[in-house]
Amino acid sequence: MLARLLHRIVSNPWVFDRFQNLMGLEKAVRRLRPHLVEAGGHILLDVAGGTGNFGTAIPPTAVYICLDNDWQKHQGFKRKWPSALAIQGDATNICLQSKSVDYALCVSLTHHLTDEQLPLLFGELSRVIRCKLVFLDAVQTEHSKISALLWRYDRGAYPRSAETLKTMIERYFEIEQIEQYTIQHSYLLCKAKPKEV
Repeated sequence: MLARLLHRIVSNPWVFDRFQNLMGLEKAVRRLRPHLVEAGGHILLDVAGGTGNFGTAIPPTAVYICLDNDWQKHQGFKRKWPSALAIQGDATNICLQSKSVDYALCVSLTHHLTDEQLPLLFGELSRVIRCKLVFLDAVQTEHSKISALLWRYDRGAYPRSAETLKTMIERYFEIEQIEQYTIQHSYLLCKAKPKEV
């Protein structure tokens, strides 16, 4: 019951953004920024981009497109990024043509997807991306009490290990860089290019 109430509160874009700031958003943006430098002058799809919190990591010369299934988050996104494009849609069935974006950013999505949806996501990403995927998500760890508490109240019901995510990414992509770090959760960050079909 408490978790459901918290989910409703955090679905408000203003509250969502404040919560993200509390959870270390700026540190995550600093980690992502060097991986996105080469996206300048190219088309970048922010998959499950929400209110566009990671837009500050994207070079200003990139064509910024946000895909999300939450219309409330889109409202927050358009307030922050009025000249960017917002698409309401499903990341497991992306409504874009094959190889239509140069880069994609996928942050904090996979723990919201079932085991059946996860390969659909990476299959769709490999289909629409021409150049690179930059991926970041929290991973399940056994020894962090803070992380365990955060997972208990997170809307995402499918936390996975770093190894599980790495294995899934490698089915569709060639990983060029990979690292793990900790803010509140432990995170997996990787940069990968789609495998040739």
